[in-house]
Amino acid sequence: MKYREDQYYIERIRAGASGEFEPLVNKYKTYAFTLALKIVRNREDAEEVA
Repeated sequence: MKYREDQYYIERIRAGASGEFEPLVNKYKTYAFTLALKIVRNREDAEEVA
């Protein structure tokens, strides 16, 4: 997914289309978990916040 696709989904979400969260979540969930793990240094806590 490219930047333009991200922008598309963000605009749809801002317009009220809550079902458009899934593609963004799927794209960034691994990144969010990895970042959270580096910050909290605990797998269970990282899973909770990611």
